[in-house]
Amino acid sequence: MKLGIQIAKFNKKLAVQIFEQTELPINQEVFLSSSQNFRLHCESEPELTNSTFYLRGDHETVDFKLMTRAFDSEALLDEYLQKIITTIKAWIEQEDGIFNLRDLGHTYIITASNEGVTHA
Repeated sequence: MKLGIQIAKFNKKLAVQIFEQTELPINQEVFLSSSQNFRLHCESEPELTNSTFYLRGDHETVDFKLMTRAFDSEALLDEYLQKIITTIKAWIEQEDGIFNLRDLGHTYIITASNEGVTHA
């Protein structure tokens, strides 16, 4: 499995694009973080909701869709961004994969993979 996501912060807005996603199940939950009350789910197309980050699904024409979400404050935006990051990191750690986060200020690049990871 490989996952690559770019997230950009704007004034009370978040823009997210999945630039790489392989070997994930379609139309089912990938991971639920009860501590964050947030889940990752593969559905028909990428989307951000209050409690779910929908990854790519079965509509290839929208796989690279730019998702946006507006917030009432920068604090709420930051809280939502942390839910995304924390949930993806917890899922990748559960899969014994490698999680990388590059913080470029107002842009974040998340890459994750369990390819090439060997289990003892």
